Amino acid sequence: MIHKHLTLHSLLVPIIFWLITSFVFQIVFHIPEAIANENTVIIIRSQQITAYNKVIDGFEKGCKEKNIFVKEMYDLKGDVEEGKKVIQNIKANNHKPDLILAVGILAATLTKTQFTNIPIILGVKSILRSNIA
Repeated sequence: MIHKHLTLHSLLVPIIFWLITSFVFQIVFHIPEAIANENTVIIIRSQQITAYNKVIDGFEKGCKEKNIFVKEMYDLKGDVEEGKKVIQNIKANNHKPDLILAVGILAATLTKTQFTNIPIILGVKSILRSNIA
């Protein structure tokens, strides 16, 4: 009877080890794939202006409703050189977003010339006023 118990016990240890190992491999190999399949968006804002913030708030709300993840929001602070640095940092990142929202003229200008393989939504405020009543 003791011999049967030892045999069963000696089989359980490798089986449990195999199950744990296979579970770890599943996590390691499938989580990056799941993350890669997320719908990710980054937002690039020219500068902090109330009108831009309202656009971004509405966009984020819509994304949340559609299970789209806003990965990062970048503020160019109205500075062209700062904008170029931010754009280079984004391009250096290995995980490219599925979509970019560029809010403001500076963000739109820099983004549309630097990201030709990623869809971009441009949000710029018109400075022209209509005289139509």
